[in-house]
Amino acid sequence: MEIPPAYLERICAIFPSLVIASTHFNQDGFVNDVVIINDQLVARFPRDAHAREALAMESRVLALVREMVILPVPHYEYEAEDLVIYRMIAGEPFTRAVFFGQNEVIQDHLAEQLALFVSQLHAIPAEEVEQRMIGASEAERSLEEWAALFDDVQRELFPYMLISNRALSTEGRSKEILARMNY
Repeated sequence: MEIPPAYLERICAIFPSLVIASTHFNQDGFVNDVVIINDQLVARFPRDAHAREALAMESRVLALVREMVILPVPHYEYEAEDLVIYRMIAGEPFTRAVFFGQNEVIQDHLAEQLALFVSQLHAIPAEEVEQRMIGASEAERSLEEWAALFDDVQRELFPYMLISNRALSTEGRSKEILARMNY
């Protein structure tokens, strides 16, 4: 899909000396359209009012997290209601395949880094979160809300899924997972 000209015009207006050698357009997300420029800059355009609110919240979260953890966290070089731009963090996505593709020594090192990152996140004082006006996660839901969401997924998405993938998400399995989450 072609990048909307208004997106590129907006980016060039913000960075007039930017020479664009390559672009990648990603509309796969639910919230933002993403333009990656020269494999270095990420420009995210929120799709609606909810997305703009989420982006503002993300900005507050990242600012706080950046102060509290040792791993790199995105820093917005440009931020407006309808656009954020930041530099890509060097590396590759940390997927299951990447992790298990490493030898045991590297896996141990990665696990230690991840554990440190998570412990640093959990050590952020609640008062700091409140002072930054960071609300509860949208993922925070009751058992009834999760069950209703799962029903919606079964009704709306299962018809498009492979049968083998549907089997991984059967009702019995979902109840087992919810039980392990102390619901």
